[in-house]
Amino acid sequence: ANLVTLFGVTPAARLDPVADQLKRVVDEKQLGKRVIDTNHHLYYHGPYVPGVIEEDIRIRRPSDYVAGAKSVIVLGMHYPDELVRNAGLEKSQQVGCYNFHQYQTTFELRFAALELAVRLHRMGYASMIVENLLGVGSYTDSPRGALPDMRCNALEAVAAGLGEIGASGALLTAEHGPRQRVICLVTDAALDADAPRPPTDVCAGCTACSDACPMSAISGKHATLDIGGVAVRYPLIPRFRCDWSKRYSLNGAEGPALIGNNTRVDVPAGDITFEQLTRACAAKDPIMKCRTCILESCLRHCPAGSRQG
Repeated sequence: ANLVTLFGVTPAARLDPVADQLKRVVDEKQLGKRVIDTNHHLYYHGPYVPGVIEEDIRIRRPSDYVAGAKSVIVLGMHYPDELVRNAGLEKSQQVGCYNFHQYQTTFELRFAALELAVRLHRMGYASMIVENLLGVGSYTDSPRGALPDMRCNALEAVAAGLGEIGASGALLTAEHGPRQRVICLVTDAALDADAPRPPTDVCAGCTACSDACPMSAISGKHATLDIGGVAVRYPLIPRFRCDWSKRYSLNGAEGPALIGNNTRVDVPAGDITFEQLTRACAAKDPIMKCRTCILESCLRHCPAGSRQG
């Protein structure tokens, strides 16, 4: 119902040790840092004047959202294969339709989760809708504002038996490869749970995402997480290097150039600091700074789950 194509449940307790493991390999200080445009009087057009805010984003457990949390429901909705295949082609230069579908998918998932939360409430259970439960996801730029990226709730979906983690950090499912988004509902209802699927090594021998990444952010560095007894290879993607292109639209090759965005910033070598990212935002196209589209190269070129192959 509600256009949902993926459904899974994990016990809340299965995610608690995952949070502990992530704290050992992820720099929590980076999670809440965000660059904003402080040029409020010229928000849609005019120079981008970078400012920095700190949001309360950190690695969390289900019980941080709902006291006595017992279950986490994971809902997913896929993107049509042809939408991704046709996006970014040299002949069509099409990217807007993909961005709109990404936006609409995000909101359809919210609607579906809200309906489920209302039903749980009527049954006497507490629940909370969460788009980035563990806190390690980020956002993707769009003309309609920031949208949860493909890593948001990916590990949570693995815990709920929906798929595995790919080399790009995205959730890969047998049905749709990386072409879906997911949302979580934390509840104190005790529900029948799904078991995590054993990894299939779907990425073995494949370098499509790392070859396509315009930021060279997919290096192969990883940590191994234990999720419900299953060893999960978790890529350690440099956050600010990836956000440079997909969250802040500073690399035209990730989609902005397809809509005539004239932002041109040299990509630093090595580790990108938040200070470098902040300074780079001052070079945003003053006309197109709030009208940009992102087409994640790693998602676009990933062959997993494609009905073509």
